[in-house]
Formats: sequence, C-alpha cells, structure tokens
Amino acid sequence: MRRVQRRIIAWGASPLLELYLRFSGSEAVSYCIDSAEGRQGSAVHGVKVRPPCALDEENREEILVVNFAMSSSALQSIQEALSTRGFTLGIDCVDCATFLMDAFKPRAARVLGRPLDPRLFTYARSANMTSNVPIETTVLGNWLLLEALRSTASVPGAVVEIGAYQCGNSCLLLNAMTLWGDARRYYVLDSFEGFGPLSERDPAERALDYACDYGKMHVFNRLRLFDQARVAPGFVPGSFAQLDHAERFSLVFVDCDLYQPTLDCCQWFWDRILPGGCSSFTTTSPPRGDGPGFARPHRSSSPLEA
Repeated sequence: MRRVQRRIIAWGASPLLELYLRFSGSEAVSYCIDSAEGRQGSAVHGVKVRPPCALDEENREEILVVNFAMSSSALQSIQEALSTRGFTLGIDCVDCATFLMDAFKPRAARVLGRPLDPRLFTYARSANMTSNVPIETTVLGNWLLLEALRSTASVPGAVVEIGAYQCGNSCLLLNAMTLWGDARRYYVLDSFEGFGPLSERDPAERALDYACDYGKMHVFNRLRLFDQARVAPGFVPGSFAQLDHAERFSLVFVDCDLYQPTLDCCQWFWDRILPGGCSSFTTTSPPRGDGPGFARPHRSSSPLEA
C-alpha cells in the first residue's frame, strides 16, 4: 500500500508558528487552528486561521497536527483539546519541539560545542507538558538551558535568571541542579509586578503582559524549596543593588522581553561572567540570526559588539 504523505496542520497562531513559516514558507502548512475567535479568519504569514471544528472534516490518516504553543499552559491546553478529539500524541498529533527537533539539534550543538543529551529533552518536554506551574520558555528553549546549565557546572560562578514570572523555569532548572548535586547559588530577579515603563523600541501591546495576577508569596514559597535559591525582587536595573558586587556568574539567563532592561542586563552582567560561562537571551520576536540565543563573552568586546 502506498504511504500517504501527511499534510501539516498547525494548532496555535503563535510567534513560534510565524518563525517556522518564515523559514519554511507558507506552503509547509495547510492551515492553522486556533481556539481564539478573534484570530479565526485571519492569517499567519499567509496561512489561514480556522476554528477547531475544521479538523472534523479531515481524514485522520492524512494529517499531522502540530502543537505550536509556546508556554506550558497553552501547550497543555491544546494537547487536552486534541486528546478530547481522539488524537494520539506521536501518531496523528505532535508537539512542535518534537516536530522541529531534527533541525534544532545540529544548530544547538554548534553553539554548545558538543552533542545534546536526548534525556534532557525528555525532561524539558515532560515538565512543559505536565507542570502546574507556568513555564514561559518553549520545550526546545528549556532543553538548551538545561544543556547550558550542565555544561557550565564546573564554572564556579553563580546562576542568575532575570525575568522569572511565576518561576516555572526556575523550578525546572533548580530541580535539575538538585538531581545533579549542583550547589551553585541561583539568583532570581523579577519585579513580580509585570513590566515597568516601555520604551519606544518595545511593542505597545506588551504593556499588560505578565501583570501580577498571582500572589507573590506563592512564588517565593516555591523557591524556598531550594536552599540555593536567592530572590531579588524589583525592577531592573535597581534590583542589581541586592546582588553582591563581587559575585561572579557561570550562567546568565535574561528573559526580560523589553529593550532597556535587556540592555541593562548586558551592561551589568557581561564582565561578571567567568571564563567558560555563558549567557542566554530570550525574545518573543522572531530572531534574525541562525542560531539559539546564547553568547560566550569575549573580553575584547562589549556586550553590544558580541
């Protein structure tokens, strides 16, 4: 029997889908599903957005639905909707991390200078698809963070995360460090009040993102599970004053999303990253480069030059 080439249907009109279509072309996806009525009838990079009921018209054996959610809550919500419709993970539906893995691995390996560990992918994927604590970084992003965390384990400096929201990423990395016996200090910096003032370089619609719709003590108490966790609440760059000026770092994870706080982090942390350490930057805008957002400091360059 001739094997039918499955058509790709995306679920989730996200920036991640936009990024995929930018590199692969709109013809790579038949159409996009999204539960938000406001998005239905629009298009993502030329791909039409349709309601979930569109799947009822499809032959299940001829399609593969790819979950293009970015956050763990959206990832779980879409997978739950697919499961309710009778889709089986790995058979007729798949998360985008698994879908994109073959393209991601060699590029990430070039950044790290070594092959990636598939067990860390399973760890990151499981956390994003099951955790009740929101994780805002994608599965592949968390896989790369775990790889960077382990590859810098021999560097004596601390780990710092700037922009933590409800600390889903913090708990993911701290759990891994606990299993590995990694006792590095882990600093968490966040306003825990949402974003501060936006600059002219920031999209105006970001103003209400990550507004404080949760109790700070719930977040602080999550981190109290880990002896090595240190919390410095407040807006960047003012919160830097709570850090020991003599502290040095092995891994700096910057997830501020806004222009000026990210620049402030570059300027403050760059010369405090020890040899062998690295920094990671995340953004909600599709990147222009061809590799993951990691950088290793070069003492002859400034953060902006690097």
